[in-house]
Amino acid sequence: MPSIVLSLGSLIALLGSASAFAGVEPFTCPPLLPATLQQAQETPAGFVATQEPAKHVLDAFRINEGPLEKRAGAIDDDVKTQTDAKGTVTERWVWSVPKTPGALVICGYSFTSVVLTRSLEGYSTCTAVSRKQKGGAFELQSAECH
Repeated sequence: MPSIVLSLGSLIALLGSASAFAGVEPFTCPPLLPATLQQAQETPAGFVATQEPAKHVLDAFRINEGPLEKRAGAIDDDVKTQTDAKGTVTERWVWSVPKTPGALVICGYSFTSVVLTRSLEGYSTCTAVSRKQKGGAFELQSAECH
């Protein structure tokens, strides 16, 4: 009976090609957006437009059923809410990705109008998790698609 011997390189190549058959790689919206270049288009009389350093934290997530200009947001399929003993509320939102050509995910960030978009072609589900401390406001913790 013949024996099969694989080198480490062959094994890595084989595993790499197996993941290609598994479909697209999951992704998450980056939790922070690098510095942006923003400027006022007009400055009112007597004022000077300047820049303050801002931390652009992920604070919005939505799915669009077509080009960004279309503004056709998908409605979530499921929301699960959980409250722990300390009163922290966690919401988990789930979307089945629309099969509409051009569907995209939109990741929004605080203190900027810059958004990151990504095609959802080949993806089936997206999930966003928000958390609210007792007495506080909801904060987006993560957003991912797979």
